[in-house]
Amino acid sequence: MSFHSNLNLWEYCRKVYYRKRLRKSTSKPKLPQQIIVEKILPRLPVKSVLSCKSVSKIWYALLSSPEFSELHYQWATQKLTGQKVFVLVKNYVLCLDVETLFTKGHLSNEGEIGTCAVKIDLPMDNVSHGATLASCNGLLCVSLYNVEGMEKIYLWNPAKRCQRLMPILENQNNNGMYSSIGFGYDDSADDYKIVRHRKTSGGGARNMLKVAVFSLKTGVWKTTTTKTRKFKCPIYGQGTYFNGALHWVVDRVGKGGVKEKTRTIMAFDLKTETHYEVRPPKADSKELQVTSVLVFQDCLCAEFHSQKKDTSELWMLKERNSTKSWNKLTNIPGRYIGHPLLQSVAGEVLMLEEQYYDFSRVILSVCNFEEGTSRRVFDFQVQGVQITSVAVHLEGLASPYVSERIFN
Repeated sequence: MSFHSNLNLWEYCRKVYYRKRLRKSTSKPKLPQQIIVEKILPRLPVKSVLSCKSVSKIWYALLSSPEFSELHYQWATQKLTGQKVFVLVKNYVLCLDVETLFTKGHLSNEGEIGTCAVKIDLPMDNVSHGATLASCNGLLCVSLYNVEGMEKIYLWNPAKRCQRLMPILENQNNNGMYSSIGFGYDDSADDYKIVRHRKTSGGGARNMLKVAVFSLKTGVWKTTTTKTRKFKCPIYGQGTYFNGALHWVVDRVGKGGVKEKTRTIMAFDLKTETHYEVRPPKADSKELQVTSVLVFQDCLCAEFHSQKKDTSELWMLKERNSTKSWNKLTNIPGRYIGHPLLQSVAGEVLMLEEQYYDFSRVILSVCNFEEGTSRRVFDFQVQGVQITSVAVHLEGLASPYVSERIFN
């Protein structure tokens, strides 16, 4: 059997492995090898899978295949094992184990990371500040700026300890422009994409966006300019990836290009590479304003805040492009000011507390809205250093290199 046959790498290695096992065995094995490969190995933690690669060449090929990587990640999403919270702090990140946060937690002194976090240095010198930390399918997209204002973007798998520096985007000087970044997966093309928005400068460029899309498959940036009639530039922050699209909270634009007092959700489809609007519930309400869009309980959710009532509401979108499918999840009392990150099996919610004036500090709390209780489990601060991004990350085996993902 040749690698150039119609069988892909996954099927080929499986057949070779089973054939060798049958040759060596004089009796029927007690545990079928197919169960080992397809039922047991995918349930192992990433660290254990990497150790199993040294068993044999066949195992190395099997466990390195994109098919196994996808199978392993599917199991991980079902059991939510290997969940981490990453905090971007200038030229390093803090990796926090979610299970430890819920069960133990640790309040540290200033500059101390405590027992539930691990410090990981990033591969860049002369870092001025970190900008973006986004997670998708076991990969992290990290955006960093040096003291000269030059941006570098890395794709990184911290579990496999491999990273890749993306090609530099031309004319990336950020003077006079607002920028945002997003990272996601286009399943129609089996391709990871980085999306960069920049507001064009100049009086005649109102609501004009320069959109740059990097394809991991092609290895190049593609730049276009589009007019956003419904959305008011600038777009701040990083995009939230869900179901093949990236999402941002933006200001709405009314007749004549005048900024309205309400906000909406702008989405970017990674397949068609076009923008569209996701109208949030109570979109015309001036009392409730959408403050963030997030993935919670494996659904796209929007968080609303009412200054009058000093409370927030969390809404879930069940069907894409259907404003009627918004369902209210819960009320978040005013004393829990922040953004929900994830929920435990016991129903407790890990919250990122809002820091309005102190951007050098990050606080995580575990809250129970029904019982009205909360406890701080992580408090970290470094004076003079801006903490710019926090991301929930699920460990996986995906590679930032195309050669390790696609087999011809």
